[in-house]
Amino acid sequence: MKRTSADVSAGRVGLAAAASVAASAAWYAAWGDRLARLDEAYAGGGPPPAWLLPVELARSGAVATGVAVLARRSGTEGAGSAVRLGAGLWGAFPVVLLTGSVVHEKVPWQQAAIHAGDWLVKLLLVSLVVGPRRRVSGERTPSSSPLASSGRASGRGLVVAPALLQGPVASVRGMGGRRALLQNQRGAACAPGA
Repeated sequence: MKRTSADVSAGRVGLAAAASVAASAAWYAAWGDRLARLDEAYAGGGPPPAWLLPVELARSGAVATGVAVLARRSGTEGAGSAVRLGAGLWGAFPVVLLTGSVVHEKVPWQQAAIHAGDWLVKLLLVSLVVGPRRRVSGERTPSSSPLASSGRASGRGLVVAPALLQGPVASVRGMGGRRALLQNQRGAACAPGA
């Protein structure tokens, strides 16, 4: 069964969007003076316009939703894989776009570096909030999981017993020497490799 964006937690997306906006505000508060020296567009003082916060929340929500869908479909589990996802997205998109602005539009590299740092913080934060998830008893593994694609169950996905919460290919040694049991959707038990 393919996962859809409906499988993404709206609460996590909202939290990630809000955290992203807050982190970005802190980033630009820290780098604002340097940015103002590099580009007069950032030199204006005073409070931001009232429309800015909803726009930034919507932008961050779109990014958080996209990252959540990618994390879900790629089987991202744990902080390490979430960080790899965020770093990969950062290298593939903001870095490429900002490098283009330096090369083709003559944007100062220091300005692009400030923006790249903001995007790195945002994408790592968003990936950590929406990416890691733990499997609970009764939850199917993502269709990209080696277990789901192994063909050992009905083809409709597998349910992983709580002993396998550490990943789709957990070591039997870590479970006190007992064989892990996998359960297909109908509840019938089968041993791995059976």
